[in-house]
Amino acid sequence: MIILFPGTVAVYIPYRLLTPVTVSRPDSWSLPQIAAMLFLAIGVAILLKSIWSFARVGRGTLAPFDETNRLIVVGLYRYVRNPMYVGVMTILLAESWFFWSSRLLIYSSVCFVVANILVIGYEENRLRQKHGHEFRRYCENVGRWIPGKPYDHAG
Repeated sequence: MIILFPGTVAVYIPYRLLTPVTVSRPDSWSLPQIAAMLFLAIGVAILLKSIWSFARVGRGTLAPFDETNRLIVVGLYRYVRNPMYVGVMTILLAESWFFWSSRLLIYSSVCFVVANILVIGYEENRLRQKHGHEFRRYCENVGRWIPGKPYDHAG
């Protein structure tokens, strides 16, 4: 499940969306493509670091039936509440940029809307029920999508 969900959203579906357009490796990469690869690497690093914290600290998986036991407020979660989604969105935008694909850009936009609906409509409510005041305090100090100052969970 850890690889299946982000892999499907960030790799398989974009590949399928690009396939009709005939995806091929360019003979040479331009500066924008090199920059896109840098952002892709950053997105992958964010995603993997987030998954590691999720499994190691939270002792759970991405699956709703095996959710974390603890509220995760360490690692990248100190700076932004949803680093996994941020990582996936960074990957999708990098792919859109690399292939200069409006089709992938539209898909990325749809994914962001769906992520907002999922996070606001389900995940945050679930975390509020499970972790109460601790989660409310966390939300007051850490942005949903935009990284900010590190969260001091001891204070």
